[in-house]
Amino acid sequence: MNDYILFIDIETSDIPKRWNAPTAKVDKWPFILQIAWIVCEKSGKVISTHDYYIRHKDIPMGEMASLLHGITLELLEHKGEERRIVLNKLASDIELYKPLIVGHFIEFDKRMLEVGFSREELKRNFDHLPKFCTMLVTRRSKDIFGGNSYMRLDEFYQSLFSKSMENQHNALYDASATKDCFFELVRRGEITDQTIQKQKRNQSPKRELPMGLVILFAVVIASAVFFVLYFIR
Repeated sequence: MNDYILFIDIETSDIPKRWNAPTAKVDKWPFILQIAWIVCEKSGKVISTHDYYIRHKDIPMGEMASLLHGITLELLEHKGEERRIVLNKLASDIELYKPLIVGHFIEFDKRMLEVGFSREELKRNFDHLPKFCTMLVTRRSKDIFGGNSYMRLDEFYQSLFSKSMENQHNALYDASATKDCFFELVRRGEITDQTIQKQKRNQSPKRELPMGLVILFAVVIASAVFFVLYFIR
């Protein structure tokens, strides 16, 4: 395992128009609204925590996404920072620590980073970076579509700690929950160097997202919006 681990989460303005679109075709992808990452030693000690809202001009905000994470254009105008500055801070941490990058559905986070850097005309290649997806650890039996079924982050957290996750769909809280889940599985011996290497070998070199993950992402958004509409409002 790398000496340092970087846990990351991203909240976006909408879902992608085309899930399998090349990230260079930025018009097919949403915008990063919030990005958070936590750098830890492999022992679990937190080195640094970062949480940023990204300011944009005249971006289209998807209604479902806004209901999901509660981020508004007014909030971005008040608290947002320039995308280029924030992405360069992340790139600096990756260069400094050379970490294992961990996320829950890390493939989506990776692609959104590629889109963000492309929009700023900054050249960054994330394919060579060591990555680990906690969502893939939760793989269950085949779903009704014939693909694999995976736990949402809140389900995974609940299953490990027998308590509800706080402030879901806030990037910082999601990154922190991912961190807690990862180190709990390390403690239990369910994530090892061999586990990380096996996942790396099994990752497809293709640029298409597996259909099971696409369906999962859509179901997560739909169920969360249903909850907001019928139980909170």
